[in-house]
Amino acid sequence: MPNITQVVTLSRSDQDHETGTSVVLAAGNNYVHGQIVVGTTEEVLSVPDDLVEVGLVYIRNKDTTNFINAGFSTGDYPLRIYPNEQGCLPVHPGTSQFYFIANTAECRMEYEITERDADVEVLSTPSASPSGSPSSSPSASPSG
Repeated sequence: MPNITQVVTLSRSDQDHETGTSVVLAAGNNYVHGQIVVGTTEEVLSVPDDLVEVGLVYIRNKDTTNFINAGFSTGDYPLRIYPNEQGCLPVHPGTSQFYFIANTAECRMEYEITERDADVEVLSTPSASPSGSPSSSPSASPSG
């Protein structure tokens, strides 16, 4: 079974700590990767039927000027991907579609939707303690 390594580090120049570090997740065998052009009218990206349990979605806005609004239902876009920005989100296993709209002009967007193994396990989740020193205790497996 493949693993996905997600590395997220948030560092502030005015603070003496980092939030987040790498997380390794057990992934399913199926995924879809591609690029679409997101226009100024809503674009719908459907999850292929062979992805049984959607786990993560990776999105990268390849435009240098315009942002993309994103959501999980038509007309509702709680997420914004700014120019050259990217992100990876865990999503509900029942998610079947993603909705996108560009703000003022078409944007090219790269994506990957990956399956989460039915017996999902977070293999490692190092985190920062309140004092800023790393802690390596693994967290419990999430429940759906």
